[in-house]
Amino acid sequence: MIDGSEIYTDDLSELPVATGDLYFPVDGFERPDCGGIVLTPMCDLAHEKIQWVKMASAIPFRTYLVEEFIPAALKSRNEFREEIAQDPIAFGEKFLSTPSLQENSKVLGLVKNLEKILRNVSPLKPSHYYLPGKNEPAKGFLVDFTHITSIPYQILKSQTPTSRLKSPWREQLVNRYIGFSLRVGTEDYSQESIVNTINAFFPDVPRDDIQKKMG
Repeated sequence: MIDGSEIYTDDLSELPVATGDLYFPVDGFERPDCGGIVLTPMCDLAHEKIQWVKMASAIPFRTYLVEEFIPAALKSRNEFREEIAQDPIAFGEKFLSTPSLQENSKVLGLVKNLEKILRNVSPLKPSHYYLPGKNEPAKGFLVDFTHITSIPYQILKSQTPTSRLKSPWREQLVNRYIGFSLRVGTEDYSQESIVNTINAFFPDVPRDDIQKKMG
């Protein structure tokens, strides 16, 4: 098994700019706490013939927990519902920074979905890709494939990346981006058609019971 530090390399001699290079911060994302990770393929970067480098945003994982994950995960709890509705980000920061709020039952209720994100195996959102901290568990980033920008190659060439992904993790990053960007949206199948299909295989089960189980 590996930890987060093993997916990065300190050797930057391969190329001035490489796929999987993480830069922090990146002005193109219009917030000072937002970095960017290079998505442009290595074959294009190797010859230095491109003018622009495609990057996806990468926010600190702590920021994601505060702004999105914690408010969404706890908004149904009666003791937090009103506070989250008023200011979800303030609540997320308060929860993460206040040990007395972090009862075992509350924190353990977050573990299953957190594990999905941190493993990058069955993410909650296909648009997200988690990068662990290079040397510290709390210093990871969450890549967002819905938030893309392009930076001039010469600007990135003059900078030193915060970290550089090794192979095959950089290829995995690009594959995940391609898989997300090539998804074809279609309308959902109707509930009636799904009930009909289930009922075709299990005709003795009342349709109403099937529909109730579906919600």
